[in-house]
Amino acid sequence: MRVSSDQLRADFADLYAPLCLKIEPKSGGALVPFKLKPVQRQLLETIRRQRERGVPPRILILKARQLGFSTATQGMLFHDCHLTPQRRAMVLAHNEVAAMQLFDKSRTFYNNLPPALRPKKKLDNRREVRFAHNDSSLRVQVAKKGGGRSFTTQLVHLSEFAHMENPELVLAAVMDTVPRLLDTLIIIESSPNGHGNVFHDMWVAATNPESRSEWVPLFFPWFCEPEYQEAASFTEDELDEREKELVSKHGVSLRQLAWRRAKIANDYNGDAQMFEQEHPSDDRTCFLHSGRPLFDKGLQWYWESLPDEKERPRPQEFEWAPQQRLGPQILVPKLATRPAGRWRIYRDCQPRMLYALGADCASGIARGDFAPMVVLNRHTLDVDAVFLDRVPADIQAQEAIKGGYYFNEAIVNWDSLNHGIAFGMEIEGKYPNLYYRRVAMDDAGRRMTDRMGFETTTRNRTSMFDLARKFVREHTGRIPDRDVIEQMDHMVYDDRDRPDHQRGGYSDLVVAFIMALIAHKGDADLSTPLLPLSDIQIEQAMERYHRATALGQEPNEEALLIELSLTADELLALDNERHERKMRREALFSEGHL
Repeated sequence: MRVSSDQLRADFADLYAPLCLKIEPKSGGALVPFKLKPVQRQLLETIRRQRERGVPPRILILKARQLGFSTATQGMLFHDCHLTPQRRAMVLAHNEVAAMQLFDKSRTFYNNLPPALRPKKKLDNRREVRFAHNDSSLRVQVAKKGGGRSFTTQLVHLSEFAHMENPELVLAAVMDTVPRLLDTLIIIESSPNGHGNVFHDMWVAATNPESRSEWVPLFFPWFCEPEYQEAASFTEDELDEREKELVSKHGVSLRQLAWRRAKIANDYNGDAQMFEQEHPSDDRTCFLHSGRPLFDKGLQWYWESLPDEKERPRPQEFEWAPQQRLGPQILVPKLATRPAGRWRIYRDCQPRMLYALGADCASGIARGDFAPMVVLNRHTLDVDAVFLDRVPADIQAQEAIKGGYYFNEAIVNWDSLNHGIAFGMEIEGKYPNLYYRRVAMDDAGRRMTDRMGFETTTRNRTSMFDLARKFVREHTGRIPDRDVIEQMDHMVYDDRDRPDHQRGGYSDLVVAFIMALIAHKGDADLSTPLLPLSDIQIEQAMERYHRATALGQEPNEEALLIELSLTADELLALDNERHERKMRREALFSEGHL
């Protein structure tokens, strides 16, 4: 078969690789022609599509071990340097052994080229080979801080990126060496190595449709490798829960499960969690927590329940608009779609429904903590809206006032310490429905008083997060916001068994969510149930019913159903609460605060 250099240059997968390159088979023995697997072809196809779109390919690969991506990437880089003049390729490995193994692949490629295509070498040492005929070179080295800054590169392969020391510094150095041209290529491939590192953060951003990440994510689970199977000595009736999940979700066969069982027993000493990290089945659970996960049960359901990209709300802002109410003109908030809007409204405010708004306050400095808010529907216990921005506490309070009025004068709660003091000073006297906690004025008389907001302490912090854990574990309500779920997924117990977020993560949205739960429930006490408002009111109505019956009185609990399926007493309770807020609002208006 006579093939020209131009044909070899144009077709790596079907001409150059099988005709020119030799690789070592996994079973050992004689070298064999490099015939690409389907998963390797998928990588090439992704690169081709990116270039057709006019975008320099930047590929992020999350994979199980030993799927052949290092070999495929090394082959592509060798192919480009062999047949294209003045190309520079760099391969960075996470340790010395891996670097030598990768460079040995290139040596094998060169030594087994057809004689007519084997060029002379201008340079050949332990780290680099440079061809004499076109001055192209391929270098392999161990990834180090600042490595690769000394020269311009067109082709880069970062192997086992998650396992490198200082990967963020390595990436910054590499990105500076590669121009943003269509014929350049950067491939990062790695098995996972825990939450909170730069690889995990890059993966989360790349898979988030709302982010602006340029990286194209490719995930390859262990069961996409045809060789990973063996004879099974068990039936489907003998599968454990995890194996049943793999069968139902991914169609894994018994032969593949047999290979998985043997791998866990023999190579990982029975540690199934370590197997999941080295041989992932999905692109989330494989990122093992560096600590014990806080939300250990129930979070998977929330990930699977997230709305599709088309169903995600457009960013919006609240704007004050005039409206006549009870004679005088006052301002009410209206929603307006804005490209940089900070509110995400997952469900519009519903008539006659009550809401709770929770806030976590921050300084508002650039690159500091966020100052988010979460709106909870008290009848469904669904998260219906989220606010996310870095703003000072007083500005956040102004947004809380808008959001509170829009959502039927929602009860507003926040962490009253630190930056929460400024939040409270701004919102007090300007909004009629604030959460108050009962506190003792002194230790001697134990006189009680009400204080605005919820005071988070080291004593109640664990109970706070336990309330959220229970919500998630029991699937109490919907959480359609990806950022809230992502923060929950980052949270762990620290060395002192306290809830915390991992390095590089945040917990402010989770805290805002908890503040909304506390506002709805009245406290963070786990001994009392977390129920939707209608359930609570029905229980209270039933108590009144039985109390009246025991006293020989006629109970006033006719089944007067209205649009929201509320009884007469429930509706009366809602009206009474609204009347109290109305009186507070009118008082604020008469004092000139509204």
